[in-house]
This record gives sequence, C-alpha cells and structure tokens, in this order.
Amino acid sequence: MALSGDPAAVCRSRLAVATSLQGMPETRAAFAAGEMSEPRVRLLAEAHQAAPEQFSRDESRLVSQAASVSSRRLPQVLGEWRRQADPEG
Repeated sequence: MALSGDPAAVCRSRLAVATSLQGMPETRAAFAAGEMSEPRVRLLAEAHQAAPEQFSRDESRLVSQAASVSSRRLPQVLGEWRRQADPEG
C-alpha cells in the first residue's frame, strides 16, 4: 500500500490476481498482450481459484469467451462454467 497509494483491499485483490496468473498461462499471455482488460482477468482469476483443475482444462475456451463476450455477459458465462465444473459446489 505504501508504494502504490492504493487501499489495502485493492492491493490484496491485485496480489491475488497476480498469484493466480502464475497458474493461468493463456490468461497471462492474453493480458500481457493487451488483449484482455484487468477486470476480465480478475473474473477469470476468481474462476481459477474456485476450480483450478477444471479451469486449467478449459482455460483456452474461457479466455476466448472472456475476450469475445460483453462485460455484462462475462459473469454469467463464468457462472455457467462454474456450475458445470462443480455441480455440487
């Protein structure tokens, strides 16, 4: 917080995304190339945290969808994916 001047909650959120990106190579590449915004990456990181194995299996499709659907529709798309990835969850 002292370096960025951002609130602690913002710093924690960014750290969580950065940590998740280590296990998300396709998402990381799209973000680094400027093909995906930080809010979309954050939503994908949350999906990854919820079901890492399933996310790794489906990452290519999820990144493609995240890049192509509207920002209003993306949470719904990821919610549908979560229900399919973990129907009991």
